[in-house]
Amino acid sequence: MPARTKLATKSSLCPVCRLQIDVGVPIWTAPGDPQQTEQSSHGEKLDLVLRSADSAEGVPVWSWAHLPCVWDAQTGLPPRPLCPYFSRRGRCFQGEDCFFQHEGAPRILKRTFGKSGRVGVFRRWLVRTFLQSPHSIRRVLDVAGGKGELAFELAALNGLEATIVDPRNVFLQEFEEKLRQGSYHQNRAFLWAIHVPVPEDQPGERNNVTCSDAVGGATRDIATSKRFSQENRERINAEIAAEGQVKECRRREIKHLKMFFDQELVERTLSMKSSMNALAEWNDFYMQACRKVDGKAPIGESMKVGSYAMQGGTKVESESPAVAPSVPCVEDGGNALNQFLGADLIVGMHPDGAAEALLDFGLRHKVPFALIPCCTCSKDFPKRKLENRLVRSYDDLIKYLID
Repeated sequence: MPARTKLATKSSLCPVCRLQIDVGVPIWTAPGDPQQTEQSSHGEKLDLVLRSADSAEGVPVWSWAHLPCVWDAQTGLPPRPLCPYFSRRGRCFQGEDCFFQHEGAPRILKRTFGKSGRVGVFRRWLVRTFLQSPHSIRRVLDVAGGKGELAFELAALNGLEATIVDPRNVFLQEFEEKLRQGSYHQNRAFLWAIHVPVPEDQPGERNNVTCSDAVGGATRDIATSKRFSQENRERINAEIAAEGQVKECRRREIKHLKMFFDQELVERTLSMKSSMNALAEWNDFYMQACRKVDGKAPIGESMKVGSYAMQGGTKVESESPAVAPSVPCVEDGGNALNQFLGADLIVGMHPDGAAEALLDFGLRHKVPFALIPCCTCSKDFPKRKLENRLVRSYDDLIKYLID
């Protein structure tokens, strides 16, 4: 069996034998478009010929096939194709674990990254910047955290106590599914940024498949493990420990403060920090801040998920049942205050109108913060000006926040 054999992760049709490729069996790239491949009879060897016409990006067309079928058809295995990520971006996060080739000059077609994976990029930067020292950061305040993806990763992968401050509901279902499937642990190049070991009760499964050894011709059993089988779990945890994970680091629960993060909040928390006798006033403020969310449709929230509609600028509840939020809101004012005053780090990834308040909170409370600004929200901040002009562009917003 050749090194770095790829195992099928989903069922498909082999373009050589025209039989189904089952999950877990060894596969290899077969040159040629499967939709233009002739159908072969049982046992007949198919001579695979690379299509002369390349795709629009100049990358040869290929598809996945049974490894033994490719071997029999070409009396050996063809070279691995160039990695599509390496070809487009000049690098691949899989590194040496990647099945494809990383040789030759890449055809860099796209230097920018899309939205997919941006939360993971930001979290890994946070780990590298703030979490190198054990126990240096315990509590994180995620401002305008949306559905809770960043807070979920920090809590589930790094063992931090994460609190989301956002008027929108928090939905973690898709992130829980990614964790269950092992998506966060599949790339060994990123295990250095994970501190929480995979728990023993994490669902895993082991399958045994029988196939023909493409090199020796003998038939043998090949053990294929899903990402959280015992073997993979032990390997992943060993690599996490080798990176210096915090001992007894475990997943933490996420809290949600369903309110707007604004300048009034900054001033209130400062007054409470100097005088804890004003707890009653804080409780009144917190209740009013939570009520401000009612009747408004926060930017970016799905009205279908939230089960409401907007009629004439007014928020009206719809008849369809709403999807239950994954994280209940903190109702106790004292508990909410502890989340604000006890934060060791404040983060905001595209917090929209909360960017300036986040920056002021960090500076005035002398708490480390990390901010990736987004929209200027110029209509909501008519007094925000730079050189006597309204802050409308992203560059002006950056300059304004720095000044």
